[in-house]
Amino acid sequence: MPSRPVLENHLGRVGHPEHLRLGPRALTLVDDHLTRPIQQGQATMGWEGDERLALYVDQRRAEWVLVRLEAVGAYAVVAITDPAALELSPVDVVGQLIAHLVAHDVRRGFDPLADVEAHNAARDRALDADFADAIGNDVAPRLRHAFRRDLGAHW
Repeated sequence: MPSRPVLENHLGRVGHPEHLRLGPRALTLVDDHLTRPIQQGQATMGWEGDERLALYVDQRRAEWVLVRLEAVGAYAVVAITDPAALELSPVDVVGQLIAHLVAHDVRRGFDPLADVEAHNAARDRALDADFADAIGNDVAPRLRHAFRRDLGAHW
């Protein structure tokens, strides 16, 4: 299975391999007119296109995988859909991926550090709330019993 891109023609367009292996993933290229807006652009969504992006499908894991050919010649995963999205048509998936790309484009002012920090803070808050809830559910009855036992004689 080739893992290196091949220049398609004299225009220097990137040709992505039909089969790609990224770690444990065995990917198959989805190359048809429905996925071309990822590479050629979608003006109605404000996406200019990036020929180094390619949409693959991982049939074993039931996921759409968007990859990008990096300057060093290796492919990197840009986005992975959840398994339920495999039931969507390529048109719907491409639309969702383009919206994701536009929303997370640093040239449009997206700040990845702020996004990661906000995500981590929200995750920490959720974990703290879960911990407090678990402690409250576990410890509160014991404390109530101890207080009644210890203070009950004095009240």
